[in-house]
Order: sequence, then C-alpha cells, then structure tokens
Amino acid sequence: MSTKVRSYLSPTLVLLALDWPEGAARADFLGFAIARAPGFTSPDGKSHEASSWLPNRITFNGPVPDGKPDAPSNIAPIQKFTWWDARIEEADRGQQFRYTVYPVVGTPDNLNLLNAEARVCEVALPAHIEDGVGTWFNRAVVSSQAFARQVKAMGIDPHTAPPAAQAFELRTWRKV
Repeated sequence: MSTKVRSYLSPTLVLLALDWPEGAARADFLGFAIARAPGFTSPDGKSHEASSWLPNRITFNGPVPDGKPDAPSNIAPIQKFTWWDARIEEADRGQQFRYTVYPVVGTPDNLNLLNAEARVCEVALPAHIEDGVGTWFNRAVVSSQAFARQVKAMGIDPHTAPPAAQAFELRTWRKV
C-alpha cells in the first residue's frame, strides 16, 4: 500500500499529513523523505532549484549544529506524521507545487527510499485574499526556529531591543 498524503494550505505554508500503513509492520521504517518542485530559492534570491528536499533539523546523530544548514529529508528522514513547508515566498502565491513523499527504510547508514510506495501531492497555493476572505497566519508561532535564524542573520542580539528599523523589518518578516 502506498504512502498517504493530505495537504492543508495557507498563503505562507503547506502542512502535510503523512501515513504509510505498511510501516507499522516494518522494523526498518525510518521516516519520510519529501521532495518539493519547484524547489527553494537560492539565498541570494537570484535562482530557483528545480526541486528540493524539505529540510529536517534532526538527524540520526542529533540536532543539526547551530550555524549549519538543515539536513535534507532524503538524508535525515522526517520521523513524524505531519510536516510543514514554511519556505514559501511571496512570489509563490497562486503557484502550483508538487510534493513527493517517500517512505524511507533501512538503517541510518543505509537509507532506502521506496519509489514504488511514494505518493505525489499537488497543490495550488492560495493568495492571502480569495473570494473576499483573507487568510493570515502568524508563521512565527509555527516556525520559531526560522524566526530565530532571521534574528541571528540580521546580527541582532536576542537579549536586547533592536533599533526601530530592524524591529519593523522583523514585524513584517515573511521569509524563512
């Protein structure tokens, strides 16, 4: 039986609910790898990857060290049954995205993505306002690690109040 995926959308993130019923009977089930197409925008904002693996901050060796990039889920499988993609850019509103969810089996040193069990989930990201109804979601609640990284990237001491211009930038922050 293939993987089951259900999406829940907002203008700023995609929440994926995952299941692989066969995994309950397998001692070697390690989690899920999730690919997204189109992929992420480069840090300089000048290019877009054709596809990207959703990131994970937890590896089989523990958390990703501070200052290091998150591990891609094909190397550090997601060991939960819900996961979100919060790396949605302003230009992504209304665009089509394709998530491919693979069950991962094996051992931490020998991962095997089960292509035959993968499931594709295609979504169209909504605009903030559709049919006169607005959806606004405070990503800082869901993605506080990303917000903390933004504070660090701006060179702000998290224990002091930032200058007015940086405080405004943080209040209007929308990128991961």
